[in-house]
Amino acid sequence: MATSKHTVETIKPQLQIDEQLPLHEKGWKVQRVGWVLILFVPVLAALGLFGEGLLSSRQLTSRSITARFDRFYRYEKEMKIEVRSTTEHIAYIAMPQQYIKNFRIVRIIPEPQVHKAVQDKVVFQFEGTDNKQVSIYAVPESYGSIKGTLDVNNNAFPLHHFIYP
Repeated sequence: MATSKHTVETIKPQLQIDEQLPLHEKGWKVQRVGWVLILFVPVLAALGLFGEGLLSSRQLTSRSITARFDRFYRYEKEMKIEVRSTTEHIAYIAMPQQYIKNFRIVRIIPEPQVHKAVQDKVVFQFEGTDNKQVSIYAVPESYGSIKGTLDVNNNAFPLHHFIYP
């Protein structure tokens, strides 16, 4: 028997119908790719590609200070940037105005005693000697790639978010 390049058995019907089997086979391949995507996207979403999760969570450490934030987030959904110190008091946090203009800061816990603009940065100063954790809650007001720097007690942490519309 001669082998055919088609995986589907070719039948010669009595009617003159152009079945276009190669086109059907291409369609089946495209359909299989679609099935993989349909399964793949929810798995990535569960892992944090579109928000909170393993793929999104980022933790940076410099000396005794750690900054935590999510790389991927949704437009107009409240996000959290957390700064912790194991030994030293967090005296100030500074962020570029170019970065902050993409967010609406909802609250900062503990509340800073002073916040002021210095050159091209916004500086939040904290008083006391036992402040070892600061949480900044912000809502993204633009989408796309947003980059900035979080400066905590002369420790710079690069921030990079991708905000989905």
